[in-house]
Amino acid sequence: MTSDYVENLVASPITPALTPPRALSIDGIPATSQRVVGNTSPIITWKPPANGAPTAYRVSLIRYVNTSASTQTALYLPGTATEVRLPVGTLAPNAIYSVRVTALDSPHQEVTREPFTIFEKLPLHMADTISSLFTTP
Repeated sequence: MTSDYVENLVASPITPALTPPRALSIDGIPATSQRVVGNTSPIITWKPPANGAPTAYRVSLIRYVNTSASTQTALYLPGTATEVRLPVGTLAPNAIYSVRVTALDSPHQEVTREPFTIFEKLPLHMADTISSLFTTP
């Protein structure tokens, strides 16, 4: 997703400035298939996007209960990060989740310092990658 001033968007063809993070893994295993993770504090890893240079990442945990999903936790990390160990107590036992890693590029925003104002400054480029469902022990 790209958000920018109109004059910048109509000046040339719109091309993605940022592609999604690659090779998303949970505890070293690709996050592309459903599974039970080894503990409630796994390590989430990814590779940087093929195109673009993120200034930050947002790691969102989505919990599924019955037929509804809700984002339970969002962690903001600097653009140089490629992994995070989820803090103990972040994931509930015997629960179903997915994780979304969003690469963010907002050159006029310090996302790690002002995490709740990300959409207020332009331009903003975002690209997501999401895991398959996983269950906690």
